[in-house]
Amino acid sequence: MKNPNLIVIDEDCLRLRMTDLKKMGFLRPDAMVMCRLSWGDAMSVHAIVMPSNTKMTLDYQYRGKPTRCSITIIARTANLGFGTVYYFECPVTKRLCRYLYFYGGQWVSRHAIPNAMYKSQTRARDDRRLYQAIDQPFRRKWQKIYYRGKLTSTHQRLLSRQLRWYENAVKWRVHEKFL
Repeated sequence: MKNPNLIVIDEDCLRLRMTDLKKMGFLRPDAMVMCRLSWGDAMSVHAIVMPSNTKMTLDYQYRGKPTRCSITIIARTANLGFGTVYYFECPVTKRLCRYLYFYGGQWVSRHAIPNAMYKSQTRARDDRRLYQAIDQPFRRKWQKIYYRGKLTSTHQRLLSRQLRWYENAVKWRVHEKFL
């Protein structure tokens, strides 16, 4: 059993996503790319991707010491046979991953972080079910939640319905405790 006092929330860690690197143009064939990545005041990293797209070098400061980390990038053909999918190779576990988290002064996959959990995993089981029931109607891909900065009428109706359901669930829960 994981010790709840030592839980690391993945969403709270700095992370490096392969999709972000692809959007920024890091994965161009036959081109050496140098860039500065930053996470506000928390950290900035100087990244260099070599022309063969196999190595990525990160230079950053950790606790006042300059640190250099070399990360392997692996390209695999997509499962449908069209295009390629890029992965990081975790320096610690050697597993392929699409996200690297900054933990303990190095960039690692979530499998290398002891007691790593997503925020939803720290909630109680009943709270997770309640949150899922409230959030489920808003997860439709084809519907927009906002249009020109305003909530759409469909989502206004869904929100009011879900709020009524939530109020009834809370009343039922309170009533259940006093029985």
